[in-house]
Amino acid sequence: MEQVLFDFIERYMELSPDEKQLIRELSIIKSYKKGTILLKEGKVSHDSYFVLEGCLRTFCLKNNEEKTTEFYTEMEALSAASSLDGSPLKYSISCVEDTLVCISNPELEQAAFTRFPRYEMMCRVLS
Repeated sequence: MEQVLFDFIERYMELSPDEKQLIRELSIIKSYKKGTILLKEGKVSHDSYFVLEGCLRTFCLKNNEEKTTEFYTEMEALSAASSLDGSPLKYSISCVEDTLVCISNPELEQAAFTRFPRYEMMCRVLS
């Protein structure tokens, strides 16, 4: 699983074996099956997702019917709105297909930046 992330990062910078091990230790890569709900409307989350493989969608319920608002595919990022201000989500996030994501949040990012300073530089360049 990690190799997908390593390949993406190595488009921009070479990773040392120690940096690859750090990424493994952070456990930021997760695999989800098609149909998995990552976050439900009304919840508060500080997580952000970067799709490595697969597809995520955001949707809301209107008159008990799901209304899709966005799709996120490979190499696209999704930051839950509540991650910015702590408010409950106004939408849900689900996996349209089997999906591999890199999950981050402020605490995890700080830990990664402290142990892997070049990662912070790369994140800033990419954003």
